[in-house]
Amino acid sequence: MKKIIAFCLPFFLTVSLFSKSYINDDYVVAYRNAVTCFENNEYGKALKFAEDAILYKNNRIAEETSILEKSFSSRDVKRAGDKITSVIPVLEYRDEKDCISIINYYVEIKSIDFYKNSITNLLNYIKSLAAYPEAEKIIGDVYKLEGEYDFAEEYYTQALNNKDVLDIPAEQYTILYDLAEISRLKNDENRMEIRLLNIIDEKQVMKNKQISSSVNKLFQRKQEKQKLTKLLTMYKSEGYYYLNAYNKLAEYYYSKEEYSKAFDYSLISIVTSFTKIESILKARDMDYQFKDLQTFLADIEHHGDIIRWGNENNVWKNYNDFARICGKLNYSDVWFELLTILSQSSPEKYWQQEAVLQLDIADGIN
Repeated sequence: MKKIIAFCLPFFLTVSLFSKSYINDDYVVAYRNAVTCFENNEYGKALKFAEDAILYKNNRIAEETSILEKSFSSRDVKRAGDKITSVIPVLEYRDEKDCISIINYYVEIKSIDFYKNSITNLLNYIKSLAAYPEAEKIIGDVYKLEGEYDFAEEYYTQALNNKDVLDIPAEQYTILYDLAEISRLKNDENRMEIRLLNIIDEKQVMKNKQISSSVNKLFQRKQEKQKLTKLLTMYKSEGYYYLNAYNKLAEYYYSKEEYSKAFDYSLISIVTSFTKIESILKARDMDYQFKDLQTFLADIEHHGDIIRWGNENNVWKNYNDFARICGKLNYSDVWFELLTILSQSSPEKYWQQEAVLQLDIADGIN
């Protein structure tokens, strides 16, 4: 027991000393400068800083790898085996401060269990960090704005291939959307469709099919009442990262007059955005209960941040699109009911007015 305490004390005392050197590391500074320049529309500078960030990070990882491999190559360290906890005392005895500091830093940020207490695993992990997908994405963004779509696609693909070392794993979805947008800009609709479909997890795809099948049966029952209320009460979906993919696919299939497919994706977009907003309303008011769509939309009027989120994610537009698709599929009662509600209560004035125009057409047909 005493040996463990003796090991842990020097092992973690050095952590803070080494960690501080990373706060203002050259590659971190270069990346932050790239972000700032991009936000300020200084794209040339953003490109240069992003390229520097990649170079500096490569150099940093190469330097750390060299220090570790040199230390690990000694006979004393080799005899200690592969366990981090066995190697550290030997390194301390040999006064290998730089090597110990590097190990301490990476153990602090990931934990010793992450590496399974293995020096080999830790070394391999550090080597994998030579990639800098965040900086590669910025380079892709710059090339996209300059109309250099092939170069943009190359850097987005590179960033996606290095997704395992993203600081924020969810950023991979942004990159996937960027690649789909590049395909659209290159007028490659087939590739755009494939890339949007690939964003959606397979388990979510199966769940979406089940929801769509059930709702189609619900909408086909002529005598059924309150179909929209039943839809929003019975079905939930938390695949929020896929929301924009649903909207884009619904728009794409509608433009191709593939209305059944458009219905599937517009529907799941409705369910997903509703699930998200309802969860926020419940978090803000423990007594909140969904009554019907009109009341739900009226409640949203008091939450400006929800309205903004809906605008940014095409939520209100999709309600109108869903109504239009229902009309194409002869779900006339849902089409008319939804348009009536949206024409009175859509949170965004533009889409409210658009619903009024759509309702005039529906009235004329009915």
